[in-house]
Amino acid sequence: LMVLMSGSLVYKVRTHRSGTIESSRNFYGVMRVVEETSDEGDDFRTLIHGQIIHGMEYLSGRWANRPITYYGEDSGVEAAFLLHPRALHTPRQPLRIGVVGLGVGTISSYAREGDMVRFYEINDHIIETAWSSFSYLKNCPAKVELVEGDGRISLQQELQAGKPGKFDLLFLDAFSSDSIPVHLLTKEAFAIYLQHLREDGALLVHISNRHLDLSDPVRTLAKEFQRKAVLIQQPSTKVPNSKSRWIVLCSEGGMHDRLVAHTNFQAWERSEPRKILWTDNYSNLLEVIRWNQEP
Repeated sequence: LMVLMSGSLVYKVRTHRSGTIESSRNFYGVMRVVEETSDEGDDFRTLIHGQIIHGMEYLSGRWANRPITYYGEDSGVEAAFLLHPRALHTPRQPLRIGVVGLGVGTISSYAREGDMVRFYEINDHIIETAWSSFSYLKNCPAKVELVEGDGRISLQQELQAGKPGKFDLLFLDAFSSDSIPVHLLTKEAFAIYLQHLREDGALLVHISNRHLDLSDPVRTLAKEFQRKAVLIQQPSTKVPNSKSRWIVLCSEGGMHDRLVAHTNFQAWERSEPRKILWTDNYSNLLEVIRWNQEP
């Protein structure tokens, strides 16, 4: 089956080899949807781009329709949805949520009726696959918007059009591979993100990575913009959740204090970060390689 989407050629092959039910290639590389059965007899699907897992969903069993992997119980994502000021009201106030990086749309499972979730995704095939092979987006009770294109450029264009997102929560989830989009981690990029946040909004950066430690660049950017940086580390003890590290950037006070009191708040290895300030004119991945560290 040959499919033409938004000017990029996508070639699909359906196969049952090694649990792969769908395999495709486009400009951004090879993508597979793998279906397997757990030891408990529950079926689940995984989206794999190259060697990186971009999301997983259980089709049956007690984990079905629940956020898992980097976004599951005790993750920074859960903490943000639970501890944002608007979430503490009775009744809970609607949230506006932005996400750079779609994956399979897992974050949308936290949204409720009345919320708005806007995903920014550069790979049109990920958008297609998240809709066709996974159900997080289809089952989301909130309003879901998908913006195809580079997340930073799309956000900048919205500002230029006088349409800031007014997000309560803005997630950056594009740094799990060994080849990261550095232009999303510069001073100029963060200036764009912060203009899209409400006054009590929070920016969350997913820094789980086997090869790179992005904590210092993100902490340096937090200080540059007078924001507090909180590390929420999710343990990998609750299958099928994965160990994850999320940095939450927010203003001092309410949400920051609640995050610090959170069970999975993690103290920094260094009281002060190494001053690694990336800009559109300078970045150096050698500064953040995990040479001798355990991922």
